[in-house]
This record gives sequence, structure tokens and C-alpha cells, in this order.
Amino acid sequence: MNNILIATDFSEPSINAATYAVQLAKHTGAKVTFIYVYPMPVVATGMPVVLTSYDELDNDSMATLKKTADEISAKCNYTPATDCLVSPGFLLESLTDVVREKNFDLIVMGITGASALSERLIGSSTTVVIRHLRCSTLVIPLSARFQPIHTIVFATDFEKIEHSSAIAQIKNLCTSFQSKLKIVNVIAPHQLLNYDKTVSGMLLDKIFDTIPHSIHLPEGDVVDGINKVIDEQNADLLIMIPRKHALFADMLSERHTKKMAFHTHIPLLTIHEE
Repeated sequence: MNNILIATDFSEPSINAATYAVQLAKHTGAKVTFIYVYPMPVVATGMPVVLTSYDELDNDSMATLKKTADEISAKCNYTPATDCLVSPGFLLESLTDVVREKNFDLIVMGITGASALSERLIGSSTTVVIRHLRCSTLVIPLSARFQPIHTIVFATDFEKIEHSSAIAQIKNLCTSFQSKLKIVNVIAPHQLLNYDKTVSGMLLDKIFDTIPHSIHLPEGDVVDGINKVIDEQNADLLIMIPRKHALFADMLSERHTKKMAFHTHIPLLTIHEE
């Protein structure tokens, strides 16, 4: 986590996420870049309209972004190496271009708390980035505040377990924060682990042999099972490896995305495999 990109829209959830990110940078010494992607003005009328120029929009957005970055740094009593970027357009496309150009290794975004409206809209921004942008993404719930990461929950489907770059990042994170690791695989009620998953569990046990860890196999609903372990272990961070199938696909299905994103009270870190 040496180069952190903080996506903000100046809302309360994004300011909270940015504050968390700056405090994380304070712990790790990472460089921080703030980015604000503003919508392009669209005129849907036949009447003459005077539009604000892109230069004006850029200048106003940059001034607000720099002011926000300064206020957050002052609040955290820490001024990291900081850059500010503004871009017109759509969030996913803009983040994709910036990540590719500047080699960020972590994006930090906020997510709002549960409400009827927000649950209908979930997936339009933060979860779209998680699904489609191949960069590790840290999602900060509105209620989350930065604290030392003593306990990490790693939710896995026990599929295709190997010594991947994502697993290496999890090990490095545990070492950096001296964290305990809780490996979670939720199983269906009354279901026994098959041979392949048993082997995967043994392989994970070996992979993390230098990290204090334990394996947990709660039964029932995926989201409820993960949240149960989070609460029982008083966890500070949840990690998942996005895939197009199995656990993560199920977690990011419409019903589970809403449930997990809005009712998990600790940050969610998604780490993509290279």
C-alpha cells in the first residue's frame, strides 16, 4: 500500500473514507492522491442555456478538492505526500485511466449506510468499481473509524487456492500490522466439505503457517456467516478476492451486495489476482 488513490464526491461517506485513508497512510507512509470525477454538463432542453466552461468546472473542483484534502490532513494531524486530480466524465472510466497511468496499488472509497433509497442504488458506483477495476479496493462504511488492524477476516470459497499475488498481499498486510488472520468459508447447513475443499483448507493452513491464524466454517447464509465471525472475533478488516464465480459472485449478487455492503460495519478490502 505505497500509492493510495482516494475517490471522493465530497459526501459524508466519502469524507469519512478519505479520513480513514489518510490515517492508514500515516501508519504505512504511503503517498496519497485525491480524485474527484465530476459529471459532464448535459443540456436536455431546446431553450438557449449558458453552460459553465470546463476550465471553470476544473478550477472550482480543484479548489474544493484541495481544501478538502487540507482539512482532512489537519484533522488527522498528518500531511502525507499528496496530489489532487479532477476529471470530467464517468467514475469507472476515469479511475481505470488514472490507475493504469499512475500505477496505484489501492483505491479507497466510501459507502453509505442502509436506507431504502441507497440499497436500490447500490452497485452504481463503489460496487461497480469492485467488480470491474482490477485494482485493490478498500471500501469504508460510514460508521468505520481507523484503528490498528489487529484481526483480519479472509472470506474464501476454498476454490483455486494457490500461492498467488493476492495471497502474498494478505500475508504482507498481516505482517505489517502484526494481525491475526481468521480464514472463513461459509458452508450450507448439514453440508460436509468435499475432498477438494478439505485439501484447500490444508493448503491455506500451510500457506499462512508463519501468520497467527485459524479456520472457521460457519453454516448458513453467506453474509450472515461472515458477519458472525467478524463479530465473534472483533475483526477490524474483511478481505475478499473477487472472482467471477462462487463466493464473491454470490456476495456481489443483488441481494448479497446490498446486505453485505450496508450491514458490515468494518472496512472491506478486495484484492485482485494478477
